[in-house]
Amino acid sequence: MHSIEPSLCHNKNLLTRPVCPKPLLRVAVGILVCLALPASAQTFTDDIKVGDELSAAGIAMRGYSPPVLPLPPGRWEVVARSDENFPLTNRLNEVLSPAPKVVLTLVNKELLGKVFAAVVNYSPEVVPIRWTNPPCAAPRTSFTDSAGTTPESLDYACARVWYHPAGLQRYIANAASSENEWEKKYIAPLARGKETFPDPVIWVVTIANRDRGRLFEVTLLARSTLSGKVEDSFDQGIRTWVNGFEKALIGGLHGDKASIAEFPAPPLP
Repeated sequence: MHSIEPSLCHNKNLLTRPVCPKPLLRVAVGILVCLALPASAQTFTDDIKVGDELSAAGIAMRGYSPPVLPLPPGRWEVVARSDENFPLTNRLNEVLSPAPKVVLTLVNKELLGKVFAAVVNYSPEVVPIRWTNPPCAAPRTSFTDSAGTTPESLDYACARVWYHPAGLQRYIANAASSENEWEKKYIAPLARGKETFPDPVIWVVTIANRDRGRLFEVTLLARSTLSGKVEDSFDQGIRTWVNGFEKALIGGLHGDKASIAEFPAPPLP
């Protein structure tokens, strides 16, 4: 497998031109998202370096009602960090000053963690623009979910989910030589531990942003069934979890401290 569908969400137009892109809430109370303060401490974004371990309490940032980017349960080792800028344009297509972004590649050190790897992409500073968001859709997805938001919403979220029955390990092994820059920069660092990853995988690619605020993009790799086939009951559990995760990200943009439930366990054969 030379490529995999989530790369469609990570072409250079997605985050490098967030204001005028080319084709491509608050926290809910319930079992998926709870408003209790997580026991583990958050890690401030400036302090994160390769080799550090992050907790599900997430990544803290500066600001009034300081935003926090929550993570799924696990012990998240930082295997790569990239500090970059992405260019901005306004509605007249005029070039604005670039905004900083941080991209982290993470591996869950809990070997039986339901979500075993992640790429976390976020703007650590406020971006004082009106984000131009696309409709929540993508080719060949298993499903999409927008947590009740629309492209015109002041708080926007969109999750795109793919069920892949096989091919993950080869995809990671080929990432270093890929022509896709996102794969080469952010997936290739996963190669060191790829043998411990399951080959069937569920990709969850979630974007959330706040009007005149920050942008979060979180790509999760989660465990599927041994056969890679997702039956109705498992599918429904995933849909419910994804919707709660989107709402937790939106809450994090407002400074809400949320914890994320465990990703649904694949049913036994």
